[in-house]
Amino acid sequence: MSRKKIYFSILIGALVLVAAAFLANIKPLVVTLGVMKGMANEWQVWAAAIFCAFVFSKYKHYWIVMLVCALVTSLVYQIYLFTPLIKVDFYTICVRSLLFMCIVFGIDYLRLVFKR
Repeated sequence: MSRKKIYFSILIGALVLVAAAFLANIKPLVVTLGVMKGMANEWQVWAAAIFCAFVFSKYKHYWIVMLVCALVTSLVYQIYLFTPLIKVDFYTICVRSLLFMCIVFGIDYLRLVFKR
């Protein structure tokens, strides 16, 4: 199976999960998706995701590096921009990391689609 087909299958699976969450009104998933929608306006997360996706694109363990980048970016964003004290909200960090990974996945999938 090619990478394009694998990425497309993951994308379809994620869209089915999102649709099922809204149709079945699964509160934890609906709330998490709402929080992610609110975080989608944060340009710092987008800039970091785009930067990491292109800089680390040639690494052997690409998705592990992206996961570490997502967690570090989310932690730094949470500590330095939102919280004057060292108070870290684990849920927010995880949701922002998930948004980061979704952005990276989208960039990587578009790169695969438009590659010659």
